[in-house]
Amino acid sequence: MKISRKSLPLLKLYKKDFPKIEQDEARLEKLKETYTEIPEQMDDLAENDMLSEFSCPAIRDMTNKVAANPVKNYQSINERISELTGGHVLDFEAKRIRDNARAEGIEQGIEQGRKQGVKQGIEQGSLQERRFIVTNMFHRGKTPEEIAEFSGIPLDEILSIIE
Repeated sequence: MKISRKSLPLLKLYKKDFPKIEQDEARLEKLKETYTEIPEQMDDLAENDMLSEFSCPAIRDMTNKVAANPVKNYQSINERISELTGGHVLDFEAKRIRDNARAEGIEQGIEQGRKQGVKQGIEQGSLQERRFIVTNMFHRGKTPEEIAEFSGIPLDEILSIIE
């Protein structure tokens, strides 16, 4: 889904306005209100299935990172944003979620591969054993029908081994 400006009003920070915002308490509060509204609006979008659980933290974290860098030289703005981000920009949560999921997927893939390898090994061993039994009995003079009767191996399989 493509997110438009209408569906997600992101924080608009213009560096040229920082000096004015820095000196004006009303503008600082408006900035804080705007910044507070973004997560609330994203939560609403997630509840209405317009954003995934993965997208919300990703957008929130990216917004925090984008906001934190240009405001670092403006103490009042930085303090207001820090109040909302816990004092620092957290690690990109969506990236951690992705990395954890990837690690789990790799572990599951390895386990599945082991199980499949064991199963294939057992099947190959069983096939080799059947071939050995059929070949041995045939070289000792037993007919394919007798081999089938003694071993329980289907006659068509015995014939394909002997040929």
